[in-house]
Amino acid sequence: MTRRRRLHAGNFNFADAKEDGSDLRFVAAADATPLAYHIEKYDGLVEEVGLIWVNVATLEPGAATSIWMYYGNDKAPSATDAAGTYDGEEVLVWHFGEADGIARDQTRNHNDALTAGVRDEAGLISWGLSLDGTAPVHLPASPSRAIAPGQPLTWSVWIKPAGAEQTSVVYEARGVGGAFRVGLVAGMSYAEIETPSGRIRTRTGELLAADVWHHVAVTVADRTVVYVDGARYGDAEAVLPQLEGEALLGGSLSAPIAPITPAGGNATPAAANATQAAAGTPVVAPGFTGQTQLPVHLHPARGSHQCLCRCRLHR
Repeated sequence: MTRRRRLHAGNFNFADAKEDGSDLRFVAAADATPLAYHIEKYDGLVEEVGLIWVNVATLEPGAATSIWMYYGNDKAPSATDAAGTYDGEEVLVWHFGEADGIARDQTRNHNDALTAGVRDEAGLISWGLSLDGTAPVHLPASPSRAIAPGQPLTWSVWIKPAGAEQTSVVYEARGVGGAFRVGLVAGMSYAEIETPSGRIRTRTGELLAADVWHHVAVTVADRTVVYVDGARYGDAEAVLPQLEGEALLGGSLSAPIAPITPAGGNATPAAANATQAAAGTPVVAPGFTGQTQLPVHLHPARGSHQCLCRCRLHR
């Protein structure tokens, strides 16, 4: 299990380590097993901040887990291992720290972005991505990203919506079997499964406050469940179709927003108006406007939720 460690002047003396942090080492609690890690950001001279992702193997609920950090050998070579930091179930992890805006996958799957994004220097944790609703980031189609019908999936992201009651698509993945979509409708979060027989959308909950960071996670197993800020938010009886095509972060390939009947039929008037606007003349939902905080984390093998940092896709 991968967790981020943040070093700063209050908990670490940067003068005792190499300027680039390449002498850092992490060891399990028994002080015998080296732990794989990689450095997302390290500035030991000016900012005095370090963001390091460490594979701590296991974390037990309700129990403290300790690891050791070693440093101070100026002859030590770098031991950073991004791919080894993840357990093999992650499909892709993006940090969005690249200066050219092209997100590089930190896993061994090499699912790098096809298009550049605009790096946000003031993200919640570190770097983030700024989206204007018109220029989504394209994810490549690849064997590692392919989802079989009925396969479990965990998806999560930090978002900061710009403006209240936004209706937009945050993420969309498509394939011959249909689509998986996460978005906002009148400021409320939803997940949607599209198949040839129709579309099923999760129930909506409270409005997401604008210009505030929110953690949104979706798990799909025998049901599709949305979590917002760690709490169960809405669900629907829907499983994934086959998804082997391209995906978008911050936009939609073709997502008509009308007409839709949310699962459970408990849509508010605002949601009903937003989702059924111009029935008979479907319009494409605009892309998300605001900031996202990543890594994108896709994990298609887990059907239960745990609060994950930034945005990830799991198999």
